[in-house]
Amino acid sequence: MTKKEFISKYLRKHTETGKKFFPDDFLTLSSFNTIKLSNNSIFIGKEMFGKIELLTTEGETAFLAEDIYQAKYIVYSKKNSVEDIKIPIDNDEIKAAVVKYEKYLDGLLADIKEEIKKHSVDIKQLHSISNEIFVKLNLVRY
Repeated sequence: MTKKEFISKYLRKHTETGKKFFPDDFLTLSSFNTIKLSNNSIFIGKEMFGKIELLTTEGETAFLAEDIYQAKYIVYSKKNSVEDIKIPIDNDEIKAAVVKYEKYLDGLLADIKEEIKKHSVDIKQLHSISNEIFVKLNLVRY
């Protein structure tokens, strides 16, 4: 099986079993604040004055997060191209959602590795295959 065939087959399988969306599938919002961000993509920058800086692709500060979990929560939520992001008021809820989501992503990586072994695809291609699958599924892992 070629790399391209494997990726196509895996994406079909994943679509059939149901992709999970962050944050909706990883928490129950009871009380939250809403922040508005531009349409630009964002990524995690450096710590700045005890906060984590979220930057746009142009290098501008988009938001200062309270901690790494809030920063990840915002970046993962932003992957769905939403401007208004609902952030739980409870920091433990933010952390729990991020941890669950990252376990979901780690599970996907483990599943991709197992499927590669089953289909006799060159295991040396694991990194490029998993990256391409994550890009096509619009997923990111920090």
